[in-house]
Amino acid sequence: MDNKVFFSDITERDTDLAIIRSFLDYQSVRQLFFVQIKRQGEVVKVYHSLMQRESDGHSGESDIVIICQDGDKKFAIFIEDKIAADPQPSQRKRYDDRAMLLMNTEGYDKYYVFLCAPEVYIGTAKADGYTYSVSHQEICNQLDDKDMSKSIFNFSCDEKKQGYNPIKNDSVTEFWLNLYRHIGEKYPQLKINKIDSPRGTNAVWPLFRTSVTGLRICWKSNLEKNCVDMEFAGMASHKDEFNKIIKDIGATNYEPVQTGKSMSLTVRFPDSEHVSFGRPFNEQLDNINKFLDVVNDFDNLANKIYYLGIVDLWNIKS
Repeated sequence: MDNKVFFSDITERDTDLAIIRSFLDYQSVRQLFFVQIKRQGEVVKVYHSLMQRESDGHSGESDIVIICQDGDKKFAIFIEDKIAADPQPSQRKRYDDRAMLLMNTEGYDKYYVFLCAPEVYIGTAKADGYTYSVSHQEICNQLDDKDMSKSIFNFSCDEKKQGYNPIKNDSVTEFWLNLYRHIGEKYPQLKINKIDSPRGTNAVWPLFRTSVTGLRICWKSNLEKNCVDMEFAGMASHKDEFNKIIKDIGATNYEPVQTGKSMSLTVRFPDSEHVSFGRPFNEQLDNINKFLDVVNDFDNLANKIYYLGIVDLWNIKS
């Protein structure tokens, strides 16, 4: 029997509640957030659509606030949830205003502001200003197939139904279809975040999930960047742990790079091997395979981290 739920439309209130349910019900979803901030805790209170007076005297709304207990201390996770809407003026900054106000009431020692949105949203300038983000796809990937929240996130991540309506670029769309097909045939072990819709000129880079929460692989290919990164979320302030992980898995030959709050291992490619997503796929197949071979190498390193239990250094409880 097919237990999937189908929607003709959803709102951000629907995805708000799906995020809350997923956060409460799935430890793996909580880890998507905890690993970035290097905290662990038990949920003690959740606010939804919390209206507070800001410093300018006007009231502003925090979509989701989750208060967690970490030993004898508390911390708060504020979540701005988006499907397609443009950010409001100073929206990210106003979260700081409300977070400081609520701190006096709830007694947490630190707060963290996340953006939750479809991956295509997070990959645009609309997401500027957010240090932390978790995509709807990442949450969806952790849910049981029969969970109704999975259907909600599947809908929000569909570009055709969420209001993005990108201007279709036939060459780019064909490239991505060929890329998915090629990965399925030659690199079936790789877990690419797949988007089943037409692609525009500014389509996001290929992202690959791994067996370790908080560890992903990103293939960056444009005129400014020509590399593959294995990104360790939230590790920039824990470089000793990062260096120990790299040493233990024998990956010291890769270039370490800090990117915001994260650390990455990077493999750079010469300009002559640049892959353009707008050019015919088969004309670039040799270079495409060079990138995917590195993605595969990084995926094997992620599996090594998982199977050797080095993930414990990340303070993740699987």
